[in-house]
Amino acid sequence: MATEDKSRWASRWGISGVSILLLYAVYRVWPDLHVAFGQEYQPQAYLFLLFCLPLMLYCEGYLGFHRRFSPRVVSRAKALEGHGNIFHKLLAPLFCMGFIHSPLRRKVSLAVMTLAILGLVALVRMLEEPWRGVIGISVAFALLMGVASIAWLDFKTRGSSEWLCDPELPIGGSKRN
Repeated sequence: MATEDKSRWASRWGISGVSILLLYAVYRVWPDLHVAFGQEYQPQAYLFLLFCLPLMLYCEGYLGFHRRFSPRVVSRAKALEGHGNIFHKLLAPLFCMGFIHSPLRRKVSLAVMTLAILGLVALVRMLEEPWRGVIGISVAFALLMGVASIAWLDFKTRGSSEWLCDPELPIGGSKRN
């Protein structure tokens, strides 16, 4: 293994780990379609899907993932290449998401967002079908858009010295060029 490849294992692990976590979330929220839509024809559920899917793709998929989360994940993964301690590298997915070695402001915002998502998941689970299925499909597609965004941005910047955004490392630890 070349020296350059050795320095990238943590970056690859970070990107892969975050992607696997998002794909697992897709698996968890993807509804059983024959349960969600197979009971009886409910046109209002399909109309709600026509409203909910584009809204989730834009708000969560584009604004949330492609514009904010994915560039930060890719930039923080890049910061691990040849830098960081073994702890950061072993926990690279958490590092890339910003849970480790980030400013307090980022950690607090991630904690609040994580709690809000868990609360919304609990509320959605209380809904009956087909409404739960409609929201599940919409969220699953937005998460898939997030995975695709991370993969695309990682591919686009691989081998480049360009940063997509500030990796938000603590003061004095920025690896930006």
